[in-house]
Amino acid sequence: MKNIDKNMILTHMNREHMDAIINIIYKFSSEKNISKALMTDIDSTGMYFSIDDTKNIKIAFPKEIPAEEIPKTIIEMSKNAGEIKDKSIEVLKELQEYIDSFSSLILGTLSLENKVTLTYAPFIKKDDNFYILISEVADHYINLKTNPDNFEVMFLEDENTALSPLVRKRARFYSTCEFIEKNEDILDLFEQRLGSHVKAIRNMDDFHLVKLSFLNGRFVKGFGQAYLIENNKVIHMTGTNKGHKWNIK
Repeated sequence: MKNIDKNMILTHMNREHMDAIINIIYKFSSEKNISKALMTDIDSTGMYFSIDDTKNIKIAFPKEIPAEEIPKTIIEMSKNAGEIKDKSIEVLKELQEYIDSFSSLILGTLSLENKVTLTYAPFIKKDDNFYILISEVADHYINLKTNPDNFEVMFLEDENTALSPLVRKRARFYSTCEFIEKNEDILDLFEQRLGSHVKAIRNMDDFHLVKLSFLNGRFVKGFGQAYLIENNKVIHMTGTNKGHKWNIK
């Protein structure tokens, strides 16, 4: 009997197909309300999973199979499990809560020389609109002035709190912006959120209020949990449309 690279399969499933793992568990067991699941082992009789770091279960294959048929069987069971439910509302809610946990955002803007500049800026949100308060001396000021329709915004999890530097939660959006007149209500929100430093700069002429509009983007929650955000709708992006190649020895 041929042997399979079991560790490779486990690593691949846990990194690229966590949602598929959860769907398999929902489909072929009585488990509900799962936040996280990992495939911990496989053999000729079935798959073994850890659920939310508190419970271990086994899901049997339809029959005992030779080792070389394990990858194919996992793929067939994944397809059979399908998408158990539309997660758009759930993912959008988590994305919103994730963004709301930040006080600043990362800007990727284009310079006059068409070179990418990475900076950051504090922001506030009012009526679902995002605003930044920036100085003329900052690199992103002239970049946004000259390229207001061609930059990106990113929210990136601190690596000190991430499960691993490989799986830092992140959200990024293609964006446009508009320089607007200073608005006292918005500046008050900046001061409430960011403190007395804003009080010192809010009336300075070289500080400007900029309204951001997020277009399409991508939200990555972890291994196998990547989502395209288009027109405030979620498109699941785990994996690709290409089949995987397994190393069967």
